[in-house]
Amino acid sequence: MIDIFISYASEDRPRVKPLAEVLEKMGWSVWWDQTIPIGRTWHDVIEAALKESRCVMVLWSQSSVKSDWVKTEADEGKRRGILIPALLDDVNIPLGFRSIQAANLVGWPSPAKNAEFDELVKAISRVLSTAGPPAPAPPPPQPNPAPDRELLRTFVRIGAPVLAGVAGTLLYFTLGHRDRKDGPPPPVTVSLEPRRNPQDGLIYVWIPPARFTMGCSPNDDTCTAQEKPPHDVRISKGFWMGQTEVTVGAYKKFVQASSDRTLPPTTDYFQHSVQEPWTNDRLPMTNVQWEEAQGFCGWIGGRLPTEAEWEYAARGRVAAPRYGPLDDIAWYAANSAVRVPGLYIRELHEPARKAANKFELYDMLGNAIEWVADWYDQGYYNYSPATDPPGPADTGLRVFRGSCSDNNSKELRVSIRGGLDPKRRIYIFGFRCVWDNKTNSRL
Repeated sequence: MIDIFISYASEDRPRVKPLAEVLEKMGWSVWWDQTIPIGRTWHDVIEAALKESRCVMVLWSQSSVKSDWVKTEADEGKRRGILIPALLDDVNIPLGFRSIQAANLVGWPSPAKNAEFDELVKAISRVLSTAGPPAPAPPPPQPNPAPDRELLRTFVRIGAPVLAGVAGTLLYFTLGHRDRKDGPPPPVTVSLEPRRNPQDGLIYVWIPPARFTMGCSPNDDTCTAQEKPPHDVRISKGFWMGQTEVTVGAYKKFVQASSDRTLPPTTDYFQHSVQEPWTNDRLPMTNVQWEEAQGFCGWIGGRLPTEAEWEYAARGRVAAPRYGPLDDIAWYAANSAVRVPGLYIRELHEPARKAANKFELYDMLGNAIEWVADWYDQGYYNYSPATDPPGPADTGLRVFRGSCSDNNSKELRVSIRGGLDPKRRIYIFGFRCVWDNKTNSRL
């Protein structure tokens, strides 16, 4: 899927390049490189890119107003209702497109034109927020029956997988060039088996890159304002994630690695007592401050997941508020017995005793709430980048995600989020780590 298709005349390429780069830095995927791969025709490449695009931005200039190609591309954007026009030169826009207000980028990026560029960005955001996914490609034509049935069987059994692999590789290198910045592309891996990290002894699973809708799930009428609006997010790089929350036993190894570290206290900020305080190595590690959680992840060579990475992994390719029937996947108030009456503590459970999601992750809902990397802003979804959102600037609060064994059923949803002082210790707050590099030597 392409967010923005830029239509322009080849003579304007030097002026288009900085504009495309700015839009890409804002998190959008942009098609503007009009290089025709070997073996492809111009018509095929353009048609495929247009169909895949969710917004068509036409740049009118002295050259482009004379170009039949630009007019054709602009007409396709207008037909689909996703056309955003802008002026590179002070020219008369072709008659069929004058009714659509164009952003004035004459002389851009001079400071005097910043307001016009801001309006252009807002217009693109509006189009992308309402544009649906591109139409699915038609099914490939079926081959005619071969006269030799045995020869056909042999081809299907041996030749077809080989050709599919070759075609997939060629497609990746042909169409994938737009997303590459520096150096060769990473190897394409369909799936990777879970691996044990020798540093903390925990299992990590591979989470592949993909797009997903972040925030309030479809038909979820319990969402709060901080979960809205739902928005398209692209996770551009795969990562390894802890299959379970970090355990007490793993955290003890972290403490033992340095004389400066100690286990957290056995009561939290609100004077709740920690369940079985650090005696059961298999329970989730809780009552840690945000910096302690990040320190553990750094110790094993990783980090805390971003909020977007966490939700994408938690959903496990499921758009619904939960990735399975609640009692099958989570420990929560209805099925976790009170251990200390009067202190409102509900039982924590050893990880992986409930069903995993499709990424083989356990307890993404229920058991312990989890710290993530981002600073917290209730309205961040209104301006969050579309690709690998890093979270807002320092707000004084860190994001926590998931839910715990003390939550009711309405609070067990993958989109639920909140913020807390990172120095707070909460008896039910835990965490899990991620790795950025799938070839990391420790895995």
